[in-house]
Amino acid sequence: MRGQDGVRLATAREGGFTLLEILVVLMVFSLVMVALEQGVRAVTIAFELQRRSLGNRAELIAVDGLLRRLIDDAEPGWPQDDLVFSGRNGEFVLRGILPQSLGGKGDSMADFRFSVDANRRLILAWAPYRHVREARNDIHRAVLLNDIERIDCHYLTANGWKNEWFARGLPKLVKIRIIFPSGDERRWPDIVSAPHAWAIPG
Repeated sequence: MRGQDGVRLATAREGGFTLLEILVVLMVFSLVMVALEQGVRAVTIAFELQRRSLGNRAELIAVDGLLRRLIDDAEPGWPQDDLVFSGRNGEFVLRGILPQSLGGKGDSMADFRFSVDANRRLILAWAPYRHVREARNDIHRAVLLNDIERIDCHYLTANGWKNEWFARGLPKLVKIRIIFPSGDERRWPDIVSAPHAWAIPG
């Protein structure tokens, strides 16, 4: 009888799983799925952060290049002209070559203004320069950067760095620091550029 019972018990065990065994398997499977989900989520978050960081860097590189190019090519103006380059701590204006990316053709000129608006956006405003004065109804605007605390602008003069420039000609150097809001992950070194000709012609 014992032998038959033993055979019968072994046969029953070989025929399927007990409820406890099924519950254990389901629990292990659930833990594996949770671990996989967390791993996929971590990879997705890391990828998104990297993508955002690369996007921010590309955006800042483009703005850096544009600012340097426009400052490098700034016109000093002529003695009979009004001031064509002036600036204070949070904004500056200049006259220079209009890049093709902004609709320029050949050596066409424009008057530019850089500033941060009330919505904390770094704005580039420009209007084509014409020798004949006319109403400025063709002013264009472009948002260069969003969510900016402010920009700090300094101008190198014969007496050192100043936070404003209201003189004829051009400063020797222009330094721009982009200040981001507290907690913002974006960082960028100071943009320092030298106008090619900082003496008044003539």
